Amino acid sequence: MSRFKALVFRVMHHPTVPDFQQCVSFDAFSNQHQELAYNVTCLFAMYFFPLVVITVCYVCIFWEINTNSKEISGKSVSTGTGRIQLRRSDQRPLARARRRTLRMTVTIVSVFAFCWLPYATMTLW
Repeated sequence: MSRFKALVFRVMHHPTVPDFQQCVSFDAFSNQHQELAYNVTCLFAMYFFPLVVITVCYVCIFWEINTNSKEISGKSVSTGTGRIQLRRSDQRPLARARRRTLRMTVTIVSVFAFCWLPYATMTLW
């Protein structure tokens, strides 16, 4: 990939400020469609694919926590005379943990999407 980037990007001098150099991709592609395809591919690789992976991972984590906490809260204890349900007071910390996990999941995914959105938008400009 770095070899491909070396073909796309090059250091050029500013036309009016001789001491200023910048890495640019001007005239790296033979037509506009190739440049658009490159930009869209980079956008998917650096924004949409990571966003989907992060979202799926956190949803799986939340799903697992939610499923396990429901199993724990629904457990009953066997005694010699029968089965008894665990106390309701044991379920409050689990419900609070689920809410906090959901809030953290939404926050992390939203912050990633929000922080990278300007770059993703400028990529297609």
